[in-house]
Amino acid sequence: MYQYDLRENNCQWKDHQELQSISQEYFELIRITDKYCEFQSKNTKHYWILLIQELEQKKRPIHIYHKHSLKQPYYHKHWEAYNIKQAIKSIKNHDKYVLKFNRLP
Repeated sequence: MYQYDLRENNCQWKDHQELQSISQEYFELIRITDKYCEFQSKNTKHYWILLIQELEQKKRPIHIYHKHSLKQPYYHKHWEAYNIKQAIKSIKNHDKYVLKFNRLP
């Protein structure tokens, strides 16, 4: 279950369909607002935030924040992306790396 708080008039996401690329089979959605979405990877249990910046201010308007567990008090900045699709691809690649690293003896 997640909170959904997209205000139609103030929403900065270009298209609500962009948010559908955050697969509920792969991620557990926690919160979506007009400026960010927060979710957890079901594979690594890591937490992520995609924060949208003003399009005029940044070449890469999506900022990606990350933390390893709910116990960590703060997210740290990981990357920036041009769009949600690229951000999700980066997160999934990070998951592959973490899962591979954790399998090593």
